[in-house]
Amino acid sequence: MRPSCDRFRRLLRDYARQLRQAWPSQSSSSRKRRAGKRAALTIESLEARQLFAAMPIANLSDEFADAASTQQWERLHEVEGWNADQLNVYDINTTQSGRMVQQPHTAVWYQNWRGPMAFQSVTGDFAFTTEVHVTDRDDIGGSDLDDIPGDGQFSLGGAMIRTPRDITDPTSDWTPGSMANDDTNDGENYVFLSLGYGAGGNEFSLEVKTTRNSNSQLELTPLGADANTVTVQIARIGNSVLALYQLPGQDWQVHRRYTRTDMPETLQVGLVSYTDWTKASDFDPFTQNSTVLTPGVSGDPTPGEAFNPDITAGFEYARYARPDVPETFAGVNLADPNSISDAQLLSFLGSHVNIDPTAVVVDDSDSEDTDTSSDNDPSPDSADSPAADAITPEMAIGMNLTMVNDWTHSWVFRDAFKLARDFTTRAHGGGEHSFLGPPETDANGWVTSIPAATVDENGQTHIAYADSILFSQGGNPAGIYRAEWAGEGEITFIGAAVVESGTTEDGRSYALLNIPEDQTIHTRIYETHPENYIRDIQIFMPDHNGNSLEMENWQPGSDESPFHPLFLERLEPFDTLRFMQWQQVNGNDREILTSDDLRPANYANQGTTNRSTFAGVSVEYQVQLVNDLGSNAYFNMPHQADDSYVRAFAEYVRDNIHDNAQIFVEYSNEIWNFAPGYQAHRWISAQQQRPENDGLTFVDVWAQEARRDLAIWSDVFSGQEERLTRVAAGQQNNSWLTGQLLARMNGEFDAISSTSYAGLGNTSLDWIHEETTQEDVIDWVLNNSVPHSQASQAEHAALAEAYSQSLGREIQYVTYEGGSHLNAFETEYQDLIHSTQDHPRFREVYAALLNGMESLGIDMHTQYVFTSQGDPAPWGEFGVLHEMDQPLEEAHEYRALVDFINGQLQPPAPRISIVATDDTGHEFGDSAEFTVSRFGTLTESDLTVQYTVSGSATAGEDYETLSGSVVIPAGERSATILVTPILDSNGIADEGAETVQVTLTASDAFHLDDSLSTATATLLDNEYPVIGDQTMSHSDDTLEIPLVTEVSGESVSYSANITENRIANLQAEHQFEIFREDFGLNWGGQNDKWLRGNQGSYYLLPSAELFLWGGSFETSTRLAALDERFYDDPSLIVHSVPVSASVSISGSTLIIDPQPDFAGSFEVQLTATAGG
Repeated sequence: MRPSCDRFRRLLRDYARQLRQAWPSQSSSSRKRRAGKRAALTIESLEARQLFAAMPIANLSDEFADAASTQQWERLHEVEGWNADQLNVYDINTTQSGRMVQQPHTAVWYQNWRGPMAFQSVTGDFAFTTEVHVTDRDDIGGSDLDDIPGDGQFSLGGAMIRTPRDITDPTSDWTPGSMANDDTNDGENYVFLSLGYGAGGNEFSLEVKTTRNSNSQLELTPLGADANTVTVQIARIGNSVLALYQLPGQDWQVHRRYTRTDMPETLQVGLVSYTDWTKASDFDPFTQNSTVLTPGVSGDPTPGEAFNPDITAGFEYARYARPDVPETFAGVNLADPNSISDAQLLSFLGSHVNIDPTAVVVDDSDSEDTDTSSDNDPSPDSADSPAADAITPEMAIGMNLTMVNDWTHSWVFRDAFKLARDFTTRAHGGGEHSFLGPPETDANGWVTSIPAATVDENGQTHIAYADSILFSQGGNPAGIYRAEWAGEGEITFIGAAVVESGTTEDGRSYALLNIPEDQTIHTRIYETHPENYIRDIQIFMPDHNGNSLEMENWQPGSDESPFHPLFLERLEPFDTLRFMQWQQVNGNDREILTSDDLRPANYANQGTTNRSTFAGVSVEYQVQLVNDLGSNAYFNMPHQADDSYVRAFAEYVRDNIHDNAQIFVEYSNEIWNFAPGYQAHRWISAQQQRPENDGLTFVDVWAQEARRDLAIWSDVFSGQEERLTRVAAGQQNNSWLTGQLLARMNGEFDAISSTSYAGLGNTSLDWIHEETTQEDVIDWVLNNSVPHSQASQAEHAALAEAYSQSLGREIQYVTYEGGSHLNAFETEYQDLIHSTQDHPRFREVYAALLNGMESLGIDMHTQYVFTSQGDPAPWGEFGVLHEMDQPLEEAHEYRALVDFINGQLQPPAPRISIVATDDTGHEFGDSAEFTVSRFGTLTESDLTVQYTVSGSATAGEDYETLSGSVVIPAGERSATILVTPILDSNGIADEGAETVQVTLTASDAFHLDDSLSTATATLLDNEYPVIGDQTMSHSDDTLEIPLVTEVSGESVSYSANITENRIANLQAEHQFEIFREDFGLNWGGQNDKWLRGNQGSYYLLPSAELFLWGGSFETSTRLAALDERFYDDPSLIVHSVPVSASVSISGSTLIIDPQPDFAGSFEVQLTATAGG
């Protein structure tokens, strides 16, 4: 199946091509993007609404695994201002594990009565699917042993699509519906399909209901006493609304089809439940809609009648998808069974749009504790020297820096003590070490005193000391480190062997330390002089390439770089450095940060933990790193930073960063992420509860805080706006949420951002078995996760294009994190999955991901993350370098990034296959069809695939000759080969079935699997005569046409009639009349058209079948199958008159006998039956 976003990608591909023409690429002589304003947008525009409507919507889906996801759902009574929550129970993953549960009070959906609904707004075409489980309630009314909610009439739950109503104050805005069958929105307008109890018989039923301007038409379909679970689906495609269902273990069924030209582009799409029509209908609609109906409610018109709400509906999931309608059905009326069959609908609906979003996991989040480092120093550039014709990509590659702390494996500083943890005070005695708390320090974090020793009640002495940890998880190289410090006291370095110590010429103490590889070091101070305390501790890394790393304590403005040479060398290729981890944005749980909380550059250390005095690395070090590398900078303002913090930070950047730096600024990080360790989500939620934010949604507050910070940066950079890129960042798998944020940003942003991850998670491992290899995993990621990732990127790229046009200036699309993420946490395949990133073929994942992003016109991919721990963490491996000194020939991800930067990472050759998507053709005019598909990165180039043709059928005689090649257009996934049969010249032949076999030809342009390179179709012979239009003269008495009497050894019998006479006979029998000008179109929601006659009401379906109404569609009597022209204009039936002619069969001859005075035309229907 083609991905559902192909149409959308074509749109993006065209945009990307035009954008590249509008903004020529810069010279390949520089990898760094130049600062400055981009050229004005000069491409043709599409309406933003069209872009939004075309965007995939899978990110709205909810598997109901997290109770907190209730916040993504809107409630109808809240949106419209009804002061009544009609649900007795409403929760997610609480009452029932892994489900949304709705248990309604007495409330119904019918005409002007409105029930409860949890929904999300969807624009454009969609398919919405849920699995609903229904049980009754034994806590109220009658109690029984079954699950049928039969105590309350019409007790059901299911899926609904609804036209939003312009109601905010029901007392003034609500009016009853007009009941008019027109395209207005004057009342309730919706369609739903639900499961539960209807109105009779102790069994479950489906209820489908279509309502126009509060005129509700419903149908019940009995399912039996055990059918308490069903999957229901509602699709809106154009003006067609399609309702489908699937019982457990059975096939999907197309249940009902409707034409709803009245429904607007954006609908409310979600889940409903309702119950107890008998009691609810006693109340007028407005009272029911605005009141929680429970026993004892004021104004009960029938107090003697009991309340019987009797349903609990559990929804297993809610899945949204864009249906991928084959081009074959473009423009077809999908509500017309005569135009498209149920089977054809099910070729792109049903299971094709009921997609489990966890089947392909693309992780949007980073991990603070997956930082790593390593040693060895080949050139950071690719071992393969760039070819002379290499083309520098337009997409920049940025890099997220690993957190600075005592467990990082990044060799950030020449002075390793800058990574050390803040000092703590501890005591040891009796064989134990105890924590005493933080020590007394000066303003720069140096310990000024050590508590005196104590003696406990057992006479045991406890010696106090100050302790700081370094290399707590290894990652350091073996070698001779030089420690220096000022002051007097006793200091030791646990884990190191002192090979020399003494005093420098300027009076500082020093020690040469022999430290093994991956060795944790404890710097302990047992005594310190209160007037001359130990301070200014430095521990210099071993010499690098024969050069000493010793230096004075670094100060801003110094000519010397404080950073380790290998750290700089391996960061040099990257365009932009993102400092989110350096700023400790995620894990900081402080309520507010002021300018006083900015860490000084001369503080004792720069390492950060949750208990550090200061959060994050000083801005001076961040700016110095950018200046040393000549790169661009990407800063994240902590969510709790006040104006003084933001302004001080921005002013330092403005005044000290190099002139060519482009500065990206983002508010906090992943505000949407409510996982543990992400404090921003909790902080925004707390702000939402403040009185001044009363009435604001979570996203309102989020956007409000982001605008405030970005406005400060804009003010600081006034007159230098071209240097500043204000980033509005959303969620990769939820472009709807990103759109909600952007809509509230008032245009105060310059770039849209999301992540760009591709990988797999522990919910996508069901295909893996003991014999699965690393290459199998790589193939799965290439064929599944990379396309999934690029689909979500396409959604965000479209948002950027839409806002570029609406704001009249370029809005970039940059990804704030991305890369590979393979997660097999605590599964038996964890080692296999995590080790896959070390396979040489893993660069293919980056080749596909990055080149695909380039083809979408994305401005920058920002890799997460620079280094990681030597061994993968349970949740995956992020670092492109396992260790700071990892040999680059083993660092396949790092090399892939650098090769892409240098134009040396070409997209992998696609994989090509062929299948017979329609394996039968017929000489009556039905073509066979082959589909040639490619898997891998979409490109902007056509792909030509050659093929050969064989089989028993003869080209040019049995079918039209094929060209021998097929072109898959740029940006497309597939192309078709049609095999058109040729009718035998005499109209009759006995050749039997013949075959056409198409075999793809191997090529260097793609990979071809032998098992998928050949497909076969069958051409069926035309064994019946083809009788065309006939013309008779008045001089002819009759027309005689010979007929075939035997086909394939079986005798053939015939019957014939004149169509017009058959219609006239029906008219004579039933006396049809027209009672409405529009024939009561769609009264029953089936695109039905109605007539009246002497036996009651009659209706025609789009299939042109004529029925006598029997009280319901199920009980109606089928009278005839007519030609579609009679459905198009039922008045032809009413005004039909007999034709003065007759037809008959005599032996093997069709005899047509018009009356002598007849002039005109008529249609003969000839039916042939073979074999009795």
